[in-house]
Amino acid sequence: MIQPLGLHNIRALRLIALANAWLIAPPTKERRYRKLHYPVKGSSKDVKPGEVLGLEDEREGWEIAHLPGVGAYALDSYRIFYRDKLRDLEGSKDAEPEWRRVRADDKDLKAYLEWKT
Repeated sequence: MIQPLGLHNIRALRLIALANAWLIAPPTKERRYRKLHYPVKGSSKDVKPGEVLGLEDEREGWEIAHLPGVGAYALDSYRIFYRDKLRDLEGSKDAEPEWRRVRADDKDLKAYLEWKT
């Protein structure tokens, strides 16, 4: 199925690694992970590599940052479209929606955020 895209052997290995990591530690609101220099340079320097942040920990971390291949685009997309659902904050009157805090670099995500506001 992915052969027409090219680099199918590498892509297959990466998809398998992503699936295995998801099965071992699926994203939950109780576990957040460091993504160094996301969303801005210097972010998460106070979190050790491999450290898992709990609900009460106020340091910055992301529920999907431990998954292989997750970079800024994936994290921005996750925050815009799904993070509030995972954290049971969707439609909450008390919390600012996560998508409002995203400062995307991708042109399509930027256009979506401009449209949404």
